[in-house]
Amino acid sequence: MFFLYCKEVMTKGPHIFVFPKSMKLIFKMAFILFCVHSSAFSLQIPYWTALPKPTLNTLSRVYFIDSVRGWIAGQYGTLMNTTNGGAKWNQLISGRSGEIPDIFVRTVNDLWSIEFQYPVDDTSWFGSNILHTTNGGQNWSIQRFDSTIFRSIVFLDSLTGFMGGSYGTIVKTINGGKTWSKVSDSSGHKFPIYKIKFFSKSYGYAVGGQLEIAGVIWRTTDGGETWRSKIVSGDPVFNLHYFDSLHVFCGMSDIDQSGAGFLRTIDGGINWTFENTMIWGEPTAFAFRTPTEGWVPMGIAAMCLKTTDQGLTWQQIIVPQQSTVYDISFPDERNGYMVGRNGALFKFNQEILSVGSEMNNDLHYALQQNFPNPFNGTTSISYELQKRTKVSIIVYDLLGRKIETLVDTEQQEGSHSIQWNSGNASSGVYFYRLIADEFVRSGKMILQR
Repeated sequence: MFFLYCKEVMTKGPHIFVFPKSMKLIFKMAFILFCVHSSAFSLQIPYWTALPKPTLNTLSRVYFIDSVRGWIAGQYGTLMNTTNGGAKWNQLISGRSGEIPDIFVRTVNDLWSIEFQYPVDDTSWFGSNILHTTNGGQNWSIQRFDSTIFRSIVFLDSLTGFMGGSYGTIVKTINGGKTWSKVSDSSGHKFPIYKIKFFSKSYGYAVGGQLEIAGVIWRTTDGGETWRSKIVSGDPVFNLHYFDSLHVFCGMSDIDQSGAGFLRTIDGGINWTFENTMIWGEPTAFAFRTPTEGWVPMGIAAMCLKTTDQGLTWQQIIVPQQSTVYDISFPDERNGYMVGRNGALFKFNQEILSVGSEMNNDLHYALQQNFPNPFNGTTSISYELQKRTKVSIIVYDLLGRKIETLVDTEQQEGSHSIQWNSGNASSGVYFYRLIADEFVRSGKMILQR
């Protein structure tokens, strides 16, 4: 049976408690899984391989600092670490029974974690405990916060840290967690926060919202002293990724309607544009293996999305055993880990990289993503030709109007590159199309003034 993400007030962890939905949605998901499953088997080598489960509890958080040292967290006080790449895991704290939605590893020994408890059968107490160790988990200090469910924790240095949670609450410490104080949101949107991430000590975002009500992005430019929130969608925003200070990417989901979508800003959060994939699932996390190749676990859809062009286009990748997956971590280009329901644990298959190289060697015609992207002024477009042939490369605007012809001539086989100087063209999305013999490919680029 398939299940559906439930609303915030009934959720013990953002993606743990789920309830049955309509048969229409069940058939919709079954059809999607069938299509994805069928296409995925065209690859002889899988992208991900299953590791032995360290627990049967659902895991909602994974973080690796290198190829061997990592941490996982999830249901019923699960908080574990590995020092051998996931072959063996050690429980770091005992006697905990709540949900652990987030961990922050400042150093190998200095670790912060959130544990929250939300009553289902009784109303005796709900709130969060903040767990902190300075010796790798041998000893822990515990702080209790009544009536607030925190879901995200981050530290900028040994003294300055932030947490975000229910009712749009953001708290800050400037003394290493000894005391926490609530910071102001000038817009006052009271929706739960799922994730806080800073680009620098002064500039950061928080994201969250409520299913079928609002998706909200909070922004600070003064080191977290004040925040200003903005409703950007009709469903919650789960996570975010910085390409640079201006180009920020967020994932959201309308789980029972149009599916996953992404929000993008190229001007540092002043304006956001919505990009709908029409792919069913929840984009719960981001991890970029390279500056352009990114991966997104899609929750109960039992698949990942893969992009090789910074999220402009997506490929659906089935997860082994059709497992529900929630979080992902790439400490470097060759090593990646992913976790999910019932202790699911997967490792990125490095063999796929050599297969990809072999495939690229056999590729006679190819069009690459322009670089840089987004760009301001000039960008380069690279392509491969199988043989000497007539080549056409044309730039179009979002409405399909021809802007400029970059190439319209016969060229020799091999690698080529052309620059587009955007001149007086205005900021926005543009497309470039390559035609060579019967080979036709297009790419999408973003001009940012």
